[in-house]
Amino acid sequence: MASKVQQAKKALKEDGKKLSKNKDNPVLIGNAVIWGIATVAIGYGAYRKHSEGKLDWKLAGAVTGIIGGFSVVDYFGSKYVAKPLPLMNPAALIRVDGCLRTSSLSSRQATGGNDRAFTVEV
Repeated sequence: MASKVQQAKKALKEDGKKLSKNKDNPVLIGNAVIWGIATVAIGYGAYRKHSEGKLDWKLAGAVTGIIGGFSVVDYFGSKYVAKPLPLMNPAALIRVDGCLRTSSLSSRQATGGNDRAFTVEV
């Protein structure tokens, strides 16, 4: 029993470290703000409907479906936003004959094994 508690504490510490490493991530911050506002708005709306006597399972199910749909859009949207664009990723910029170009190929792939043809700007 004690080892399970220790394992749980260790897992929580590791998750906390991951979160603290990503505290400057704009996607994480944006999602936290959006979901915080959404939670407050949904809770307030549910309270109002309950006090009016209009809160039923049909309404709760509809709101749950909307939240689920928003979650899917948020997930795929966050993956798109978090994906670095070539111009935002300095490692993707390659200098060719004095001109700066973007490439999804490594220098070895682009030159057929000759690493000296390209220099990577970092």
